[in-house]
Amino acid sequence: MSQSLYSSLSLESNKIRLLRILPNEDEEGDIKCTLFVYPLHDSGRGTHRYEALSYVWGDAGDSRSIFINGHSLTVRANLHIALSRLRDPVLDRIIWIDAICINQEDLNERGHQVQLIAKIYSKASQVVIWLGEEADNSDRALEEIVIAASKSEISSNETTRMAVIALVQRPWFRRIWVLQEVAAARHILIMCGLVEIDGYAFCSGLNLGKDSFEAYPKLQRLIRSVIRLMKEANFRPKYAKRSSDNFSLDIRPLSELIGTYYTRESTDDLDKEYALLAMCSNNPTSAGLLPDYTILWKQRFQQLVKFILCKEIPVRI
Repeated sequence: MSQSLYSSLSLESNKIRLLRILPNEDEEGDIKCTLFVYPLHDSGRGTHRYEALSYVWGDAGDSRSIFINGHSLTVRANLHIALSRLRDPVLDRIIWIDAICINQEDLNERGHQVQLIAKIYSKASQVVIWLGEEADNSDRALEEIVIAASKSEISSNETTRMAVIALVQRPWFRRIWVLQEVAAARHILIMCGLVEIDGYAFCSGLNLGKDSFEAYPKLQRLIRSVIRLMKEANFRPKYAKRSSDNFSLDIRPLSELIGTYYTRESTDDLDKEYALLAMCSNNPTSAGLLPDYTILWKQRFQQLVKFILCKEIPVRI
């Protein structure tokens, strides 16, 4: 399938693929899309206004089919549901989604495209965070978080509090890639089931309502982590560094980022580092520490330790 669906992308260029979700008034109808190559310009506005999706891949054993350029492609159920929610009944919707826009079977392409992810998300008109389908009173939780943005506290109703707890414990909040996806965003839209809310309202509500969970210290720590992620989006335009060769969100040194976020989840151990590279203030990519999915984790770990020792610990003679 990958050979017939994906044309090769030059590893020397900033070209990416974008997905055009074709409209359908039938909510149960097949999901049909087109995939096209797009130059990710370093300055100025691009030809196409696009969004970027931040989500969890989900269970590999639960998959469904979509159609791209006339070809059938199998995607995981969580993404299939997200696509059905994103699809408009009348208008095309252009979006970047890693599982589809990167040829996952081409390890060289995958490594190169991962270098561009922070830039991809920074140039998107908005980042859409897909939390999954409605469950555990998630609609009520989102409503309460928006209300908390104005009244500075979460409802004392136990059912409502448990709904908020269940929401912020969803897998998205534990995923390591969301760090740079959210930190790079210009604007954030939260989607959960049929509900959509503004990312700023979501962040403000959690921030102002976090003291309502003093009896849940573990949850408070999780909420603070979520708030920190959202706030990065507000500061990103000021601190981001751009050039044709490198894009950095310039947040903290690599060792600090690893120390802070090493418990975050990823499918591939290599992503525990790769997801943080574009957030580094000490520019590991310029030192040759580039994403490489052809290497073993043991080899990569040795490279990582060497970089940290040389770059972050001064040698005194």
